[in-house]
Amino acid sequence: MTSAAPFKKSSGWLDWHPDPGTPSYRPPAGAVDAHCHVFGPGASFPYAAQRKYTPCDASKEQLFALRDHLGFTRNVIVQASCHGTDNRALLDALDAANGRARGVAAVRPDIDDQALQALAQRGVKALRFNFVKRLVAPPPHARSGDRARGGAFRRGYNRAGVGHRRHVPSAPGAARRTDQS
Repeated sequence: MTSAAPFKKSSGWLDWHPDPGTPSYRPPAGAVDAHCHVFGPGASFPYAAQRKYTPCDASKEQLFALRDHLGFTRNVIVQASCHGTDNRALLDALDAANGRARGVAAVRPDIDDQALQALAQRGVKALRFNFVKRLVAPPPHARSGDRARGGAFRRGYNRAGVGHRRHVPSAPGAARRTDQS
């Protein structure tokens, strides 16, 4: 499920910028960075074995420092597909955000209502589903028997007050986003 192998950069790897400049534009008071990620650190939050990419570590502390540097008040932290459905890095960041972040989690189709409620109580307000081949496996309804479970799954997260986001293919080589709540 997860791998604790140390991360090794490939040749040509581009790291995040260690000293970003100060933007000339200042967001308005209360502005929200509506899509950002935490990656690892891999030693604490291993990347999923089935991941399609391995990023360099980008901790919650780095994310919060960048949010503040760019002038945002809050952020929405989206579960990175390289962590699969192990939301521990996301939840750790939400716990440390002092109420200044909300989350978008990735979950398995067999998640129960109690687990959805626990995510919601920790600040998760939406669920992410990736159906883009370059990121993950085929959509759940494409597998035998999953279509019926999908309806029960939707009812469960709607009861928990959690919305969802799907990433679905629109054409070969292209992707579009579809949001539903």
